[in-house]
Amino acid sequence: MDDLSSALEQPRVNDYDYFPKNNVFCHKSATIHHSANILSSIVGPNTHIGRSCTVKSSSISSNVIINSNVTISNSIIYSDCIIEDRSICLTSILAKFSRLCSKSFISSGVLIGPGVKLEGNSVLTSSRLICTGNVEARFSDSAYFYRHYRNEGNCTSKWGVSRAIVDNSDDLESFSPENDENFISEAHETISRYLGSKASGVDNLIIELNSLKLICNLSISQLQECVIVLFLKFVNQDEKLFFSDLSQLFEQMAPVLKFYLKTIEAQIDSLFGVEVSYSVFIQEIFGLCVLSSD
Repeated sequence: MDDLSSALEQPRVNDYDYFPKNNVFCHKSATIHHSANILSSIVGPNTHIGRSCTVKSSSISSNVIINSNVTISNSIIYSDCIIEDRSICLTSILAKFSRLCSKSFISSGVLIGPGVKLEGNSVLTSSRLICTGNVEARFSDSAYFYRHYRNEGNCTSKWGVSRAIVDNSDDLESFSPENDENFISEAHETISRYLGSKASGVDNLIIELNSLKLICNLSISQLQECVIVLFLKFVNQDEKLFFSDLSQLFEQMAPVLKFYLKTIEAQIDSLFGVEVSYSVFIQEIFGLCVLSSD
């Protein structure tokens, strides 16, 4: 980090001209100085964000280095990002394979994607203690998180169920009826155990998601990208204030969902036509993708 620190300390006129402002597009490989405010902005890949910055309602691309003491709220952080020590994340989505360094604070309402590493002493507030390898993390009761088991070889998990995935494979298990049946059974058991009374109708939800995977020709990893949003809203469907806070976040996530759901428009009415409680909010999220597909 010495090179990063020295680079961030050097004055760059353009950086100070850009921040703090709203609705800024920061192109790839840029440097954002310390103590900047990043509001409703898009940060490109390979960007360095300095210490003590505030990131709110923004989209942060892959391979971004976020320095220490940064506050992140209502934002989407894509894959392979590094968040340095003592940073705070609030009501955000951290996509897969990001790394949170030690003593970072992850508040309730943050959704952690598959493969994210929580370094020692990182905390997810207000709930049970879960150990993953040598790392202790607290998972919030108000959200449902993926877990990554490094001690079980090259495995990932969906809905807490450990599944082996081979490197460079789209998905070895996508279209096997036997594996689909096992997945539905295991996922239902796991979700019911963690969500308790909130798991009402979850068996139908899992079946519909599995159908979505088949209809749209999605791999498990692609489906996980979509489900991080679905599950966030599903498990918090009774918390209206929480939904209000996340409304802009769902809108920002729509392009990501749309990318994986190119074929869904023709099937959406039949796929989600069943009259059950979860149907409305699933259609609401996918509606963002369909409406923005032109």
